[in-house]
Amino acid sequence: MIIFNEKLKSKILFIFIITILSTNAIFANEPADFKDVPASYWGYKNIQRVYTDGVVSGTDYNEKTGERNFSPEAKLTMAQFTTILTRAFYADELAASTAGNEPDVKWYVATQDVCEKHNLTKGCSWTDAEYSSSRYQMARIMYNLLVDKGVTLPTEAEITAAQSKIADWDRIPENNKISVATVFAMGLITGKDDIGNFIGNDSVTRAEAATIYCRLVDVIANKDLSVQSKKHEVVQKEQIANSEVIDFTERITELVNEARKNNGLNEVFLDNELSQAAQSRASECVQKFSHTRPDGTKCFTILGEMAISYSYAAKNIAYGQKNADEVMEDWLNSPGHRANILNSHITKIGVGYTNIDGRIYWVQIFKD
Repeated sequence: MIIFNEKLKSKILFIFIITILSTNAIFANEPADFKDVPASYWGYKNIQRVYTDGVVSGTDYNEKTGERNFSPEAKLTMAQFTTILTRAFYADELAASTAGNEPDVKWYVATQDVCEKHNLTKGCSWTDAEYSSSRYQMARIMYNLLVDKGVTLPTEAEITAAQSKIADWDRIPENNKISVATVFAMGLITGKDDIGNFIGNDSVTRAEAATIYCRLVDVIANKDLSVQSKKHEVVQKEQIANSEVIDFTERITELVNEARKNNGLNEVFLDNELSQAAQSRASECVQKFSHTRPDGTKCFTILGEMAISYSYAAKNIAYGQKNADEVMEDWLNSPGHRANILNSHITKIGVGYTNIDGRIYWVQIFKD
């Protein structure tokens, strides 16, 4: 029997970890059943994709039980985020890098080497590489990646439109504005709350990073975003112009029930009175885009005014999306909104929307 003392065990574990983190080869994985990521988790599909693509692994694996964890709510560091990107978009260069061959170097030096060659981390400091990455930092890195890959960036008009959707735009530092507006306009990162605040100093979780990765891969695969947009431009213009005629209500209800069915939940039924309440709230959101009504009262007071009884209610709001599929995609990619859609207590849904100068305001109200 071999007995290891604690110091020797620590050294062996350290060497083992460095060996894993220093490996630059990328392998595709089979889908994994992460114990802490059930199929009902909002980021399940994106986590499966980032894992099967071989750019992110789980955080721990128990050989005896076969249990594997992803730690979706753990904070991501700049070193980890750039490792994801270099594995995805510069795999050959990462594998060929000799930067990690020297003794006593950081595990991410090969990633740093590739990033610096392509100016991906221009404006960022590697001194903070192992601290939680901020949304500002990630936006800047993604912007640099898009430039390096020759992706067609949003037009000036699209950038201006994006700025109008970012509630805390005036508080964003000047040196971060172009990168934030660009990734926001391209749908790579959205606001963190219902009113569209970017909150750039907030950190990013592993689940959020998986979602960002999937969006980024899709954008770069298309290369020319403007060309991709033009394919749908005529249809979208018609939908916006006729949004008062086109009934998005049925489609939103259909997509809500599709999501609920996929997560083992009961269907919800479209309720006319609830939809009238949602329609009133959509009109109010034009005046004040908030869960608080323009008169300062809470959002659910609309139900009392319309004599709609309830013991449980929930609500989602959004604006700027061009059609039902687009707004539902955004809601389902947001943990709080997704939780409302997949709430087990609800049985009825009301849908409201209004088009103001080509911008659509959307409201869902749910009740038991």
